[in-house]
Amino acid sequence: TERAITVPALLEIQLGDTLAAMANRVYGTQSYTLLDLIQAANPGLDDPSRIIAGGVVLFPSLDAATRIVSGPDGQLQVIALTTPSLRQALARQSLLQKQLAQPVEIETVSLYDGPDLYRVFLPAFTDPDDALRSAQTLGPVLQK
Repeated sequence: TERAITVPALLEIQLGDTLAAMANRVYGTQSYTLLDLIQAANPGLDDPSRIIAGGVVLFPSLDAATRIVSGPDGQLQVIALTTPSLRQALARQSLLQKQLAQPVEIETVSLYDGPDLYRVFLPAFTDPDDALRSAQTLGPVLQK
């Protein structure tokens, strides 16, 4: 699907908008991973299921650097996948550990009023360049 909006983009929330619908308009698709990355780019967005008309949301470009987020301990993490399926998360964790020969972790995250999601990520980077190299090995956020 062709993107109608050039990213990064700062968009005003309209009455009736949902973050998923806005992501679909901006990127031509939506996924839990994409919503997780959008939330990471918008630290003030505590609950993506409750966005308020008149507010603004940053829709980041989806290059490798977008996968890099700050972990709770201040170290950098590289998001590989966010999914509601523990089975899918475990499978991706196993695959990435074999491919990358480095630790891959899973944590529970809540992005909306619904079931918990599972974030598969590469943990504990202190050097941003190391984090970026690992993010680049994961490929683009949106597969063509």
